[in-house]
Amino acid sequence: MAGGALLGLALLLGCGQPALAQSAPSDHAGPRQPVDVAPVIVDGNHLFPVRGSPSYPAQERAALVRGNIIAAARDGTIAVTDMHTVEAAGQTQVFAGRMLMLGVVDLDGEFEGIDRKVLAATFTRKIARAIAEYRSDRSRPVLIRNAAFALAATAVLALVLWAIGRLSRWATGLAQRRVRKKIQTLEDKAHRLIRAEQVWTVFAGLLRAVRLLLVVLLVYFYLNAVLGLFPWTRPASLCCSTWCSTRCKACGGAFCPRFRTWCSWRSCSWWCVTSSG
Repeated sequence: MAGGALLGLALLLGCGQPALAQSAPSDHAGPRQPVDVAPVIVDGNHLFPVRGSPSYPAQERAALVRGNIIAAARDGTIAVTDMHTVEAAGQTQVFAGRMLMLGVVDLDGEFEGIDRKVLAATFTRKIARAIAEYRSDRSRPVLIRNAAFALAATAVLALVLWAIGRLSRWATGLAQRRVRKKIQTLEDKAHRLIRAEQVWTVFAGLLRAVRLLLVVLLVYFYLNAVLGLFPWTRPASLCCSTWCSTRCKACGGAFCPRFRTWCSWRSCSWWCVTSSG
């Protein structure tokens, strides 16, 4: 009986090995290839992404759609209400008047997870809004209003920078009269362990750093606001804003823990010195 059981177990293992060998490749299938996608951007605004193929890259398709939208916006005979869709062989075509914007195929709908016709209707609305904004941003009343706002913002920035310079000189003079005297008293209490000149140098450097940071922030917000007023400079404004926000998040995540540790250490050192005095 024992010999029969061992023989049956051997046959079972032998029959199971081919099945395991066949199922093994499916468990270690290669990674899926990334989908070629590129956004359609008009005046710095992301309208929607389009999918590419090996023979028709997404970048080329997005550039073609962008060119079609700009051409339709510059054509005064095409109204925003002329946007419509037409069903063709295997695709839904989006038209502005008689001008073809793009064709939406089933793969585009599968990528977005919705039906092709629904996706084409969404593209139609976004293209119509992009055409309306393109024309509005370049209209004479809007350009005159934005130019006046830019001049006013420039005047306000110049006035604020002048005020910061005057306020900085006043604060430095006040600090020299009051803070420096207290630092000298602290040096006497600490039995010369703290050098007044060194502490004052650090304090004056902090004042200059605060002033420089304030000026940089004001200039950044000014440029971001003024460049965003005009369609030709809006992409630069959006790019600068995105880059600054990304860098600030990265620097803040790395700097905050070290800054808290440094502040705790300096607070303890300051308390020890003042207590000994």
